[in-house]
Formats: sequence, C-alpha cells, structure tokens
Amino acid sequence: MNKTSALGAIGDQWNSEDRQSAESLQGPILVVGASGFVGANLFFSLSRVRSDVYAVSGRIENSWRLLHSSESTRERLVNCDITDAQAVDRLIENLQPKTVFNLAAYGAYERQKDSHRIHKVNYLGLLNLVRKLHEQGCSAFVQAGTSSEYGINCTAPLEAS
Repeated sequence: MNKTSALGAIGDQWNSEDRQSAESLQGPILVVGASGFVGANLFFSLSRVRSDVYAVSGRIENSWRLLHSSESTRERLVNCDITDAQAVDRLIENLQPKTVFNLAAYGAYERQKDSHRIHKVNYLGLLNLVRKLHEQGCSAFVQAGTSSEYGINCTAPLEAS
C-alpha cells in the first residue's frame, strides 16, 4: 500500500458524544507532533468538527500525512521546533491556545538514536511548551507517550487498519 492510499484509509469512528466532547474543548486547539500517525489522525478528526485546530510540527513541509490536507486545513499547518524556546513563545503568543495535545516525540524509531535530540525534544520541548502555556494560561494540556515506552518493538503497527 502506498502512502497516499494509507492516508485515504484514515478515518475516525466518532459518535455524537465524541463530537460533542470535541466541540466543548476550549479553543484554539494545538496538536503538537501532528506529523505522526496519532497526531495527524487527531488533527484531521478534530478539524472535521472545529475550525480552530492547528497542526504543529518541526518539519511540517516533510509530513506526507499532512501533504494532502484540504485547503481549509492546510492554512492551519504550523511549523515550529519545540526545542527552540523563542519559537514556542511566538507560537503560543500568536495562537493563544487553550487546549494543547502534545504528541511530539523523538526516539520512537530505531533510526532515532541521537540521545541529545531525544533529550531536547522529549524533555526540553515539553518544558518549553509547559512554561509558556503556564504563563499565557491554558485550560487543558494532554501529554501523550509512545508505544516505545513499553519496550523494544520489532515491527511498527499498521497505519491503514
């Protein structure tokens, strides 16, 4: 299966209660780490219900999951390296988010072995977000982990099922 057809298989199974919960979140909403599988799915699912959801990634232009965004969601793709405190400050000051989902991670794949980068993204990036959101005021912050926290995985989960 190619990447485009995998993307086409992505969908949500939200019921009316799920949609009401999404509608009740205070906005704007940031999905940090939106280039990943969970982040992209969350961004697209929330975007079906709301128009104040922003996808944030350090390399948004390289994200094949977000490349095929509709015109209305494409304008809500934001490039921000969360390891850069000043970039995070500008992001938070500009968008004034009230709900943030942090799905950013580095080190989840075997090829991501740079221990300094792991520390910068997973710890300092998180610290930059939390510090600025605390200053600005935020109603909800959700920190997500990865399956890699549970040990060595020899194969990746299927994304198209």
